[in-house]
Amino acid sequence: MEFLDLIKNYTVPFERHVYHSSLSGKEIQVTLSDVVEPKKFIRISKGIFASTNTKPYEGCVREYDFKIQRITHNSYAPLIKGEVSTSLDNKTTVKITIRLKYYRTLFLLIFILILLGMNRDLLFEYTFFQSAYYSLLLLSIGFIIAVVFFKYESAKSRRYLKRLLSLVEPTE
Repeated sequence: MEFLDLIKNYTVPFERHVYHSSLSGKEIQVTLSDVVEPKKFIRISKGIFASTNTKPYEGCVREYDFKIQRITHNSYAPLIKGEVSTSLDNKTTVKITIRLKYYRTLFLLIFILILLGMNRDLLFEYTFFQSAYYSLLLLSIGFIIAVVFFKYESAKSRRYLKRLLSLVEPTE
């Protein structure tokens, strides 16, 4: 089972985490609101029309949940959804889901299909095993690039949120 968890943690662009915080739900909402600006459809980063954002995240923060994304040029920056709940003994729990946006996942699938279509011609020039090898190599490279950039951005966002919201992982 540990091997499957290891594979899942390092090869799938999707993560779920549960944390506890010393802040109340309202304090988490206020703290997040200070670092999150409203979502913009088009964000221009250079020139005279450049946005003058000073906040590191964009999205929306509501009373008991949030949906944010780090403002970056990395196209594999993850979408972070969170739920904030307070138990009867005043312990605040934050459940965070980190994943790729759906249209980026769709782009990755289209990229893979295009690579497979381009490699269709290899079937006529090489043997089946050689063309399959080239196809798998190209698919692997595309997937590895996506996962590496996603995991990098995900780790960066998790560290920032842990520090910002005083999050600690629960002890079992």
